[in-house]
Amino acid sequence: MSTGAAPTFGASESSFASVVYVPKMLKPWQKLGDDEMLAQWHKKYWGTPLKPKDGLTSDPSHMNEDDSNESEDADIIPGCFGLHFENHFAWSSMQCQSIWIRAEYIQIYNHIEELYAKYTNSPSLDLSRLPVSLITGQPGVGKTCWLLYALRRCCAEKRPVIWVNNKKLFLFVEEGTFLVPRRDVLHCAFNAAIWTLVDSEQELFPGIPLGRIVRATGMCLFIIYATSPSCTKMNGLRLPLAEHKRIDLNDTICMSPWTREEIHHAALLQLSSPNWKVIDDAYDQLGPIPRLCIQTASDPSLLKSYMTSVETTLKRMNWWILTNLMCETAGFKWTVNEISFKLWLVNHKDKDNVSSPFSIIPITYYMQNRLAIALRNDRTRQQIELYEAHASAAATARIGRGMISGIFQAICHQHFQNHISIECVPMVLSDEDSAKCKSQWYSSHRPFQHDKLEETRLATLGNTFTLAVHPSGTCEYSEDELWDLDFRPDIYYIADSQNQVAIDSFIWHDGHLYVFQFTACQRHSIHEGLLQRLAQYSPPHFSRRLVLVIPDEFDEVVCPSLRSSKPQDLTPFSSKVKVRQDK
Repeated sequence: MSTGAAPTFGASESSFASVVYVPKMLKPWQKLGDDEMLAQWHKKYWGTPLKPKDGLTSDPSHMNEDDSNESEDADIIPGCFGLHFENHFAWSSMQCQSIWIRAEYIQIYNHIEELYAKYTNSPSLDLSRLPVSLITGQPGVGKTCWLLYALRRCCAEKRPVIWVNNKKLFLFVEEGTFLVPRRDVLHCAFNAAIWTLVDSEQELFPGIPLGRIVRATGMCLFIIYATSPSCTKMNGLRLPLAEHKRIDLNDTICMSPWTREEIHHAALLQLSSPNWKVIDDAYDQLGPIPRLCIQTASDPSLLKSYMTSVETTLKRMNWWILTNLMCETAGFKWTVNEISFKLWLVNHKDKDNVSSPFSIIPITYYMQNRLAIALRNDRTRQQIELYEAHASAAATARIGRGMISGIFQAICHQHFQNHISIECVPMVLSDEDSAKCKSQWYSSHRPFQHDKLEETRLATLGNTFTLAVHPSGTCEYSEDELWDLDFRPDIYYIADSQNQVAIDSFIWHDGHLYVFQFTACQRHSIHEGLLQRLAQYSPPHFSRRLVLVIPDEFDEVVCPSLRSSKPQDLTPFSSKVKVRQDK
């Protein structure tokens, strides 16, 4: 991945005259005075390279081994550092003085640069049909911060760029910063396609639809438009552009969620004394979004208000509401709304391709379990119909497998409260374990082609067992009750609707404590929160068995190994459960 180094534009390419022609009948464009903020921005940053020494250092050395292990896939590359803006560079779209330049920011910029070059270097270039690049993603994921990074980098490279702020357009060129007159601009001739950075909260011109702007013959803007994937904002932009073939939805860029390590880097820049427990709890429960983990979680009143909103959303959730939300999302109607944002996450499928198709996944494992708890009292037939409607197409549709996991878990809860009858097969641990490739557990319901794994599978098949029990009752437990919980045999323990950490179900039967985790994904990270608590709170003579429950149609599921447990301490088992109805 490129780190963001780019050739600087020459003065002849970035001068005002090389960019725009203003007819003599019109007034000259106004250059901002030296005392104005955007003029000072130009003076400080035009031609000034982006270098780590110009930013802030951030070393989250407090992260423990488990944290660093969880974020092994984080892209912390040269070019990732804290970028600081002076106090007087404050405008409505800036929410903080310092931003963390994540690897994806660099990747998105480079992708747009390639898209721009593709169109502008084409022999059949039609300046009236330049593409519009959409940047979308979860609210608070960093779209506005990316626009600031892009503006700073454009200035560093002396790339002519238009910045939309306070419903006005400002052109940055070699001579300085110019106010773009909104009345005359449609009559001016642009000599080159100009990068135009637009936040959806801003309007290019009050009262003039964006569709009219981009259709105008003389308006040669390469618009980079950042917006949340909400119905109103996306359709308001998408429909007029699609009519004139100005936008290709396959090129829509969806920002991915942040890793824990990236969140920690950003927190060190924005908070004087970060509370890492609060931040990590927010990451695990609310979602991998910097606004939630840093701003919301660090303000008790904001956190309380947000959690109240989440509880209200979950209390109202049922299979009918979820069906409508999932059908509309899968049908590409852009109806990801304020309710949806609290439950699931917009994420592109290919980590290395920012313009790859995106899907909807649960925002956290915690929220997936809360959703399953909310749905578990619905009728089984309704749950199965919802599962069947989306499970088959989940691999290719915008509904991700993680969303199906919540429905699958609700179905299993319904069954397990009445009768548990499953065959538990020991999973097989691969022996690779290094800084780049950690060992993994593989389900062993079918033979492996890998000789060593198959040898291990055959050697451990003798440990397969059947768990058959009719629970004598169901007990809802809270996290606080684990310490004093009266463990009784053959009681199906399930988290209550307010549980924040202890989110798995379990049962004590025949001297063993069976802990269940449910997934409809072919890759599942084993969540250790409840396992660790049960190790602390359950009687010492209990023998723990972790059972990963998967749909019957799955041939294989893979889990990263547990760092906090030695393989001999806890060998997970996998078990298949039939969901689909016989026709």
